[in-house]
Amino acid sequence: GLIEPDAGEVTLMGQPFDSSALRHVGASINDPAFYSHLSARNNLRVHTTLLGLPDSEADRVLELVGLQTAGKKKAGSFSTGMKGRLALAQALLGEPEVLILDEPQNGLDPEGIAHLRDYLREYARAGRTVLVSSHQLGEVLHMADDATVIAGGGVRFAGELAELGPNLEESFFRLTSGGDR
Repeated sequence: GLIEPDAGEVTLMGQPFDSSALRHVGASINDPAFYSHLSARNNLRVHTTLLGLPDSEADRVLELVGLQTAGKKKAGSFSTGMKGRLALAQALLGEPEVLILDEPQNGLDPEGIAHLRDYLREYARAGRTVLVSSHQLGEVLHMADDATVIAGGGVRFAGELAELGPNLEESFFRLTSGGDR
């Protein structure tokens, strides 16, 4: 509602967009803010309360992202990777049908990145939609089936990742700058 659309339409789960459909969406976009004085668990409990979910849901998602032992630790003391995991946990509350993540691998160690990659693929295989925005082209190769390349405010490509060819970086530069880098 902040900007009036000038073209196109938005649908969510096959229906015209309506704000009530957001209950089916989990998102972590642009470093979500946490209450630094609250524990990881209590940060999530704020959201379980808002979403009408049981407190046990906070524990479930903390375990999913590997923060079960950090649930009592204050979020303000978290490393970048731990904050990323907490952001993912927040997005996973209630097992949403649509998951939107912006650079979810940021700050994660190699083991955490591999776990995230596997988890997101499993989440999608369960019939859910996972949308990842990332500049890490190597990671995109490992976790995506389809890709959309956006540059200059427009879509330059949308389709199966394999259609971009064997060298994703070259294809990206060709689409976004008119030639190879």
